[in-house]
Amino acid sequence: MENNKLTKQDLDNFDVLTYDILKYAVDENNISIATIQRVFTIGYPRAEKIITFLANNGFISKEGYPREIYITQKQFSSNFNC
Repeated sequence: MENNKLTKQDLDNFDVLTYDILKYAVDENNISIATIQRVFTIGYPRAEKIITFLANNGFISKEGYPREIYITQKQFSSNFNC
């Protein structure tokens, strides 16, 4: 994971589901647009926008199915004060 200084508030400001989707990805150790659509009952454009945001910020891989997760549970807890 890149040296990322985003906060939970930053994630929520992007989209209210971003934090929950990242937490799900870390807990399940995988994520895909289809998974986001199914689990969070959202449409493709919103799921794609969130997954692109997570990839561009170094939390997940930019390609692949499912995406690789670059943040560990320990890093997630530390970064987001869980």
